[in-house]
Amino acid sequence: MVPGAVSKAPLRAPIFALFVVAASGLAAMAVSCGPSAGPPRIGNLHPVKPGAPTDACTFDDSTVLGGGSVDLSGSGRFTVELDVVSGSTSPAASNPPGSATDGASQNGFYAEEVDFTYQPSDPALVIPAYRGLDYFYLAPGGINHVFLNLVSAAALDSLRTAVTGADSAIVSIQIRIKGRYSNGTPVESNQVSFPMLFFTSGTDLSTLCPPLPNPDGGPNIFDRVAPVGPCGDIGGQNGAPLTCCSDPRGFVQTACGS
Repeated sequence: MVPGAVSKAPLRAPIFALFVVAASGLAAMAVSCGPSAGPPRIGNLHPVKPGAPTDACTFDDSTVLGGGSVDLSGSGRFTVELDVVSGSTSPAASNPPGSATDGASQNGFYAEEVDFTYQPSDPALVIPAYRGLDYFYLAPGGINHVFLNLVSAAALDSLRTAVTGADSAIVSIQIRIKGRYSNGTPVESNQVSFPMLFFTSGTDLSTLCPPLPNPDGGPNIFDRVAPVGPCGDIGGQNGAPLTCCSDPRGFVQTACGS
């Protein structure tokens, strides 16, 4: 399927919005602002690398994502890395010792939420806007790498109800970050658009990886779905396959972790 495809039949099930998983640099409330402060800017979105569930999430900064696809037969999640760039080019004095933001620049930006709105290609889809709460500090002249999961549990339930068989759903996701300067003045970033294609391959995870005979004569070993997706997730994102960890002794292969 390609972006621009329409669903075979009108999709009328409610689809709820997305949510933020993590961001770097947690911060407290802010206190003051310097004159050179500017609004933050959302830059590129990058793919997150596959890894074992216990590994830290890493991303490929040499590749810029222009869109994505999700096989709803998998986990249904889609994790990306978002570059958030400071709009302040020069730092001001640090906040005084003992303040709520001791040592933080007065030109810093304190993110509070990431807002999502949705423009589906199918006019029958009604997708409400969503506000994802998240808190991180962005230093003047700096850049933060924010990891986002673009499909919430509620959205996944609704999409799996609506998208069946050969149906598909394409949604342009609008992303904007809101927060405050150090003096409490509200500020928001630019808005970026990210198109997503949702479909289902029909893969049944309950039967994809059947039990394997135990060579030691004990109970059968249940095979596992391989975590070949981002951050130790299973497949289904941007063509990552839904496959199994096939080691009859339970000592899984490299792609499956330990």
